[in-house]
Amino acid sequence: MRATGDTWPHMAGAAAQPVRRATVATLPAVKMLRRALVALSLAGTIAGLLRMRGKGGVPPQEGGWREVGVPPQ
Repeated sequence: MRATGDTWPHMAGAAAQPVRRATVATLPAVKMLRRALVALSLAGTIAGLLRMRGKGGVPPQEGGWREVGVPPQ
């Protein structure tokens, strides 16, 4: 039994609707946004790992500021 106006002859009734693809995910702006988010996530992950790893160590115990000789005016 075939329904009138069916787009798919092997289906009948309410199930006879054409399959639509999502075109929103393929828009260039969405692709660019996705790539930007991936790049920011990757940069944040690398920065976090480097910050956690760090050099550590002990700050210098000697040295510091030295007096600068200013010529008299």
